[in-house]
Amino acid sequence: MAFPASRNSTTVRSESPLDPWPQPAYAPSCAPALVLTAWTLFVAFASTELVFARLEEGAYMALVLFVNSIALASARIDADATARLALVKRPLAAALALDAALISLACALAGEATQWNGFPGAALLMVVMPLALVLHAEAWRRPRLRTAPGASPGARRAAT
Repeated sequence: MAFPASRNSTTVRSESPLDPWPQPAYAPSCAPALVLTAWTLFVAFASTELVFARLEEGAYMALVLFVNSIALASARIDADATARLALVKRPLAAALALDAALISLACALAGEATQWNGFPGAALLMVVMPLALVLHAEAWRRPRLRTAPGASPGARRAAT
């Protein structure tokens, strides 16, 4: 005679409120913030040393497009970056603030083509613009507020 498999509470549930060592909740690491800080310092140092000014225009624009695409892809693929973006309460407001800073500084640099390879322009194109794109993508990804289907605009909850 075969006995059925044991189905007590310790074999059915993976976690229990009575478990003395509960599994810790996932906490994102600080790696994305460290990488962004290191990249910002690199871009600032390289642009003040005119490293980007030595590149041809096509190579510089390819580098800017590469940085923007890597930022978008890593924010979508990397779990730590996605978890950090989830902590931003209003990504659209932050993205619009970065857009305003980008536009105002772009207007200040409008006539000077060489400044886009220098300090303020390179920082705008390789740090601020990818960050704004990532925040726009996060705002687009989040669900929007919407009403339930068929709900009337003046409906109220019934008093109970």
